[in-house]
Parts: sequence; structure tokens; C-alpha cells
Amino acid sequence: MALSERFSRLFELAENKMETVASMFSLGLGQGGDGWRWRRRLWVWEENLLEECRAFMLDVSLFPNVSDV
Repeated sequence: MALSERFSRLFELAENKMETVASMFSLGLGQGGDGWRWRRRLWVWEENLLEECRAFMLDVSLFPNVSDV
């Protein structure tokens, strides 16, 4: 399942929908990292969902020459 489907609420609120996972890692996935840009401030339950997404992404393996969009 695509991240945009699994975390559809966060995807709806994201300003940078076309970023790859690799570029988000390089921009920073931690709290306040530039990998996350939102149309508005997240509500508490959305912040919890974001933490779940961050934890999930820590287990992602990226491979050269394989699209991760």
C-alpha cells in the first residue's frame, strides 16, 4: 500500500505531495524537519498519525534506481 493511501489524511494536508521518500529523508523527517510542510497546523490526532508515519518510514529501505514516489 502506498504511503499516500496508508496516511491519506497527512497526504491531504501536505504541501509537498510530489516529494520522494528519499528527498524527504534528506530534508529531515524529525520534528520540525523540512521534509514536512503542511497547509495548516496539525491537530493533536494528526500529530499522532504523523508520529506513526515517521516510525513506519524508519523501516523503509531505499534502493538505487527504484522509484519511491
